Amino acid sequence: MAPETAVPPHASPVPASPSWFKKRWVQNALLVAATAAVAYAMVYVDVIARAREAYRQGDQYMRWHQDPEEKKRSFEKKFLKEKDVLDKRLKKGELTEEEFNQDLEVLRFDRDQAVNESSIKYAYQWYKDAYELFSPPESRWVRRARYLAPAAKERWRDELRSRNIPFEEYMLDLEAGENASAETGATLIVYSTRGSREAEDCVRLLKSKGIEAQVYDAIAHGRLPQEGLKIVVPREKFWDAHNALKSVVEPPL
Repeated sequence: MAPETAVPPHASPVPASPSWFKKRWVQNALLVAATAAVAYAMVYVDVIARAREAYRQGDQYMRWHQDPEEKKRSFEKKFLKEKDVLDKRLKKGELTEEEFNQDLEVLRFDRDQAVNESSIKYAYQWYKDAYELFSPPESRWVRRARYLAPAAKERWRDELRSRNIPFEEYMLDLEAGENASAETGATLIVYSTRGSREAEDCVRLLKSKGIEAQVYDAIAHGRLPQEGLKIVVPREKFWDAHNALKSVVEPPL
């Protein structure tokens, strides 16, 4: 018979689970809490991913605005790929000659329409979607989109003027807080943030450079929380303000 193993006098007994932990309702509550935490994490990651995708789409259109030939090549490549599918369907007898020509004409129309559309207009809209549709959280994609969207819209205005296309400010998504009237002092939003301290810092920086700036509180005016605190500057000082804020509000990606 094996000798009994002596328990060292300094050894501590294994603590028993608290009696309350064994209760059914406690276990159910912990399970619900854990499930909610996982669901929240999944939503959090998904929203950040969507903000990143919207931001990258904005960047894509911004590049096309700066390089229209790249845009043409991109849509021509897409057209040829889709035409190749039609060619194969025609050879297999899945399409008649008339159906093939009709579908090909649609592809040409879509290509030409996409190439001729304003790239900067879409850049602005994608940047704006990044922070209006996919925040919170205030991810780095959202923060940079808040900085780039107003600049994209101002370039859109410049594009319309250069093409002698008449427009009214309300056609260009005039935002709450902006003033289109030159008589009362036209103003534009140069940046927005959800942080009151950052908004104050931005205003302080701009004023130190001789740029009159103020904060428009979108939430206080019954607007969407995603719109945040908007930094408003005189129209003629927009690009000075935009450049001044770059080092403060544009995190590296």
